[in-house]
Amino acid sequence: MLGQLDQWIDEIPPIDQPQRFGNKAFKTWFTKLQENAERLLQEALPAELRPAAAEVSTYLVESVGNSTRIDYGTGHEAAFVMFLFCLYKIEALKEEDCPATVLQIFTKYLELVRKLQQTYRMEPAGSHGVWSLDDHQFIPFLWGSAQLIGSTSVIVCLFVTCRKSLP
Repeated sequence: MLGQLDQWIDEIPPIDQPQRFGNKAFKTWFTKLQENAERLLQEALPAELRPAAAEVSTYLVESVGNSTRIDYGTGHEAAFVMFLFCLYKIEALKEEDCPATVLQIFTKYLELVRKLQQTYRMEPAGSHGVWSLDDHQFIPFLWGSAQLIGSTSVIVCLFVTCRKSLP
């Protein structure tokens, strides 16, 4: 399904326009997603789960950016995490799918939204906000940090001690 969304970017090239940010061709791409998201999700789900597609697909649509502002930020990224959560909640994804969810599905999502950002010159959402967090993806940091839980090879308190000793 994410591969199909990626293909649509190639089919809907940016419009030649003078703006620094926000190529209006994104609105065409986004409309195509809105019109097809439920169907794409239904095709990806087993028959008994297809009724959930109407609600779950909303999170997918909201995860790629805002078509009015032509921007993308961590709120959109969080919407994709909620999309994945819904897939787990309806049991389309199972606990044993966790590694693939992060290493394959989420990685493909990051590739998709980065291509959207570059192709349509999407503005970082809220880029004047706290520490410019919306200028970057944030979930990989959280999931990567979570891998340190219980680690005996990396002792987190050492980083704090070292930092305190720097001028």
